[in-house]
Amino acid sequence: MERLVRLINCLRPAEAQLIKAFYKARFLGKSNRRLQLLNLLLEGKVKDNESASHIIYHQKSDSTLSQLKKRVREDILNFILLSPPHKLYSSILNQIELTCRKSLIQGKILISRGAQEEGVRLLHKARKLAEKYELPEITVAVYDTLRTNASLRSRAKSLSEYHWKINKALKIYQELLKAKEVAWDVNKAMEAPGSQPTVPAEPTNATPDSNGSNKITFWFKMAALKYHVQHQDFIRSGKLAQELLEMIERRPFLCSSVTRIGLHMECCKISMQLGQWNPALAQGKLAYELCNPHTLVQYYTLEMMFLVYFHQSEYQLAQDILKQLRDHYQVKVFGQIQFKWPVYQGALEFRNGQYKASLKSIHAFQEHRDFRKNLLPVKLLEILNIIELADTDWLEFKLDAFRKAIYQSATSQTQRYRHICQILLSLVRHNFDYPLVMNQQQDKLLQLNVEVPCQWDPTGSELVNFTDWFHSKTDFQSDPKVVSSVNSPQLLKS
Repeated sequence: MERLVRLINCLRPAEAQLIKAFYKARFLGKSNRRLQLLNLLLEGKVKDNESASHIIYHQKSDSTLSQLKKRVREDILNFILLSPPHKLYSSILNQIELTCRKSLIQGKILISRGAQEEGVRLLHKARKLAEKYELPEITVAVYDTLRTNASLRSRAKSLSEYHWKINKALKIYQELLKAKEVAWDVNKAMEAPGSQPTVPAEPTNATPDSNGSNKITFWFKMAALKYHVQHQDFIRSGKLAQELLEMIERRPFLCSSVTRIGLHMECCKISMQLGQWNPALAQGKLAYELCNPHTLVQYYTLEMMFLVYFHQSEYQLAQDILKQLRDHYQVKVFGQIQFKWPVYQGALEFRNGQYKASLKSIHAFQEHRDFRKNLLPVKLLEILNIIELADTDWLEFKLDAFRKAIYQSATSQTQRYRHICQILLSLVRHNFDYPLVMNQQQDKLLQLNVEVPCQWDPTGSELVNFTDWFHSKTDFQSDPKVVSSVNSPQLLKS
């Protein structure tokens, strides 16, 4: 039942109404079990087999309900395909691809029924669109169908021509698959020790490759973009991202809307890494405007906008975005995406000086099953709250737990948290004399700001940058008006 519920949650209101109207017309307005099950699921009255079987059949679940679910599932899938392409997709590429595939299937059916002329016309319609919009996989399928039809009609001249065209399209398709393979696997290749992905050295323009395929060029540039992001060369990756967006502006069919949204999101992340918050926000908004309502991509776009507002110190706007995340439709479908909310709320409360409330939010997060994915940054935020509350007894225990967690961790930023832990231990030893600790630990503080493995990631889960927090404390204690009272409990609580 869970799979059927997820499928029904994907239906748009107009599609659900169309299926209902079909059931009513088919059964002449009489009540029927397919319509009954559909209404129960749309209204959220049943979530499992037992409750559905009890309401519909007045008995325990059995194979009869399984057959009913299967028929409803098939009806839903068939009705989705009846919608026009422009209503199913916002992306030109996806619309064209669906149109081509429909024409291909319709042409094959008509030829099999003896309507040769109309069937071949539909196949050529699919071929022209596929060649114009660089869909070599569909071009191969169309030519293969035309070749089969020519062989049945004993047209030897047409056969040799189709052989050549299929081989040409196959070569382009293989190169396109290779480009996509490099683009999608570059992150995985970078994670493997000592391995280097096969990526172009540095593409400098958007000219087509030797096969005349702009799409192959696009995907190799995507691979290069990911490569430079992994190497934290954000200047070069930013230029590549802009080149890719310009290619899409000239040729919207190069990629799907999701890929375009992903590019805007990548530009947003790159701008955040460079500390350019206004461009980051602009790219985040562009990505959000391209999203279809209530989609998972839209949810992740909102998450990125939350981070931008937070790092811009626009805490009220960040709080408004957090409310949108809580109310988002996808939370009903994928409940696990809400596990970061307590961290976001805790960081906002920390910035607003609500340290006890922040600790409460963090403890709520620690009860979540995905807690270990963000273990170190969350524990760090917890320690910063405890320092602000001047709870020194509890602090020593938490620092020891933080040190053990770092020892057991194997993330890319483990070295950063080792340095942070040593600085915090030094603070405790020197009774929170920040200027003194800064002088003693200046090498580690410099590494946290300069060295790539130790740098702060503004797109990660460490929302409160430790070095910014530490320097704010150092600047405060260096003020002659307050230096005589730096160790007072009242000051630490302020």
